[in-house]
Amino acid sequence: MGVNQRRSSVANGRAGIDTSLVALIDVEHRGGAAILVDVLRGEGARNVLGNFGTTQLLFIDVVTNAPNPSFTFGMQNITVDAIADGYVHDSGISNFTSSYTVADLSHAMGAPRNLKAARTPLIINATPHDSRHAFAEPLLHGNLLGVTRPAVRWALNVSHPTEIVVPVRRAFNDSGAARSETVFLSVLTNVAERTTSLPVDRRSAIGRTSMPTALPQQANALTSVSSGCISLVVGDEVFGSGASVETVAIADPTSRALWLGNLLITVADILKVVRPFDTVFVLGDQFSISMLYPSGPVISPKHKLNQLASDSHDLGRTHATELTTSITPMNHVRHYCQPKVMSDATSTLN
Repeated sequence: MGVNQRRSSVANGRAGIDTSLVALIDVEHRGGAAILVDVLRGEGARNVLGNFGTTQLLFIDVVTNAPNPSFTFGMQNITVDAIADGYVHDSGISNFTSSYTVADLSHAMGAPRNLKAARTPLIINATPHDSRHAFAEPLLHGNLLGVTRPAVRWALNVSHPTEIVVPVRRAFNDSGAARSETVFLSVLTNVAERTTSLPVDRRSAIGRTSMPTALPQQANALTSVSSGCISLVVGDEVFGSGASVETVAIADPTSRALWLGNLLITVADILKVVRPFDTVFVLGDQFSISMLYPSGPVISPKHKLNQLASDSHDLGRTHATELTTSITPMNHVRHYCQPKVMSDATSTLN
């Protein structure tokens, strides 16, 4: 029997397609660690921070031999998370950290608690022992999800390399959403080693820009305030969103020095600062997060409070406002920067 006779009717009918065993063998099999690094690169991660331990060696080997992202070593995970927190808030880009095992992560849980309060868009990964070794209860084995769940938006164990792509993309998507938060992934050692031929899906294109219909109404309300009677409180969200230039244009178009210092942490001190003004305009969310317990209202009844932030859940949540609007991203505050919109505003920067 000739070679052509041995081929199936499908192969004979589609001569342009090779259905031989050679074609199946040639399918690329890649390890879970390599897939993880590919997804990080596709999500725009510029730098991965982590410490070095035996369960992380494969991931470290792959990421340090890849063109990007770069890898920065840290001696302890609490230091790594703190550096990542500062990096994220300065760059405005979600970041990825690689932790060791349950002992290291438990030691560093103070950092994720702070990340949760600051709504830092960070993905924390930890690499526990091989799951097939769990029955032996090795020293560094433990319940990572139980440790991290109270401090993160969600936590997930990745148990197969085919499951890496979707959770990591979801982690970047959720961490960088309007209500940004830290999430936790646990990629097991044997998952990082195991191979798969499943291709990596492309990154989804998501349009997050939104412009509130109430924006002109809020601008009109603010411009109707008498000259010099508006106090502008600016939060970290403004700078993390790259809106600092627009904010300066709103606060002081005439380039006068109107800096009144950081917003203090007691109600008495805050009221002392805002007392001369009629309206307090807050740019960003959670402006009162670091205050001590107030014995009275943070904003007195004689003041009108306006707020502009990207997280609609935070607006009017704690303090009664005259008008609040949600805008994404925050650098759209440039729409306030029209002639005479805020030409005589007095600013208090936080």
